[in-house]
Amino acid sequence: MSKNILIVESENDQYFIESLKAYLNIYDVEIDTPICSIDDYECLNGLSKAKLEQKLQ
Repeated sequence: MSKNILIVESENDQYFIESLKAYLNIYDVEIDTPICSIDDYECLNGLSKAKLEQKLQ
């Protein structure tokens, strides 16, 4: 089974996605714990799809 990942920028975005999930009655979507430690962040050195894909792998 393939897995899609949605990365949001802030807690406000997380709350929006959670509210949208509830509004649309979507129950098979998992919301994981947010990244809270500065050590967990990855610097992408600019925005590009290739850089993001490389870091996610």
